Amino acid sequence: MKKNIILILSLCTAFAQAMEPENKWSITAYGTTINLHKADILEYYAGDIKKEDIVICVGQHKQEELGATPIWGNLTGECCEQKTVRFIPKSDSINYGKARTSGWDFPQREGIQFLVVTEPRVFNRGGEDSKYWCDDSELYTKEAAITESCKYLLCCYNAVLNKGKELLQEKDIKNIALPMLGADSQYEHARMFKEDVATIAVNAVLEFLKNQHGAYNNVEFFVEDDADVTLYKKLLMEQCGLTEKVLLFWLAHYKDSQSMFTLLPRELIYYIAQLI
Repeated sequence: MKKNIILILSLCTAFAQAMEPENKWSITAYGTTINLHKADILEYYAGDIKKEDIVICVGQHKQEELGATPIWGNLTGECCEQKTVRFIPKSDSINYGKARTSGWDFPQREGIQFLVVTEPRVFNRGGEDSKYWCDDSELYTKEAAITESCKYLLCCYNAVLNKGKELLQEKDIKNIALPMLGADSQYEHARMFKEDVATIAVNAVLEFLKNQHGAYNNVEFFVEDDADVTLYKKLLMEQCGLTEKVLLFWLAHYKDSQSMFTLLPRELIYYIAQLI
């Protein structure tokens, strides 16, 4: 039986981590589909073929990195709507010529709305007894600076999710696209640690969906390297209880007289699976 359990867990992991043709992986939580993309968030939506109604959160850091000067919000998660965003695709991209002609602006087209939010950054002052800033005038130890930044970043995600819901409330389809906020600053020393950033992103989204059913049809996460894809998948699988549900389902149908699950009514088994 132990070998079979290991096999089913392996199959569950392989199934959940399978990538679709567009480097997209999906999982469902609280009635909303969460899609994980390995792609640049602006490059992905630059094509005219993607016409769904969606709110795209660009992030102040992303815009700053591309040479734009978006309106600064505050660290409690203030969001700013923008009509255009800065967009510099790779030179071999099919969108390169179009972006260059438009002055590197990504105009707001029908169905797309842009949000920019000010993410926290952790600055290292340097030196042996190094101190850190967290986008304010206070000096912290490294651990304290990370803790403060995580608080601010959670505020950012909550603000974006709430603002996106407000912008899409009259739409039939409600989708929101989120980059890896807090981790894409152009300055290496000002980036937050990706494990902290990913944990906050996943927890914030799942908590929002849990408390506000139907707020979104789809949540689109965008990351740009394999390590981040693996990290997001791991967190989403853990928080959504995918492995436990598959294991419980298998145990419930395993024909073993020594298993207590064979004694439970089928309806109770399904109920337990929903609670995990």
